[in-house]
Amino acid sequence: DNGVHDSTGGQATVSPHINFAKIALSCGYRFGWASDSLSSFAKAYIEALKKSGPSLIHTKICPGSIKNLGRPELSPARVARRFKAFIAGP
Repeated sequence: DNGVHDSTGGQATVSPHINFAKIALSCGYRFGWASDSLSSFAKAYIEALKKSGPSLIHTKICPGSIKNLGRPELSPARVARRFKAFIAGP
C-alpha cells in the first residue's frame, strides 16, 4: 500500500486512516498485521505461516516505487465484469 493512486496521478487514498489488520481480524482472519518496514514484514510473514486459515499483512511502501508505471487500460466497468467472471469461476 503506497497510500496513493500512482497510475492515475498520485492522488491520496484513504488507506492511511484505515486499520486493515483490525478489519481482517474482525472478518475472521486468523492473523492481521500492519507493516511499514522490511523487518516488520519478515516478522509478520513468519508469524502468519504459523497460523491456519487466512492471514493479512498490510504493508506500507513508498509512492512511486515502480518506475514507468503504465496507466490503466481497462474501463472500471470492464474491470468489474472481469472480477465477477473470475469470482463465478469456470
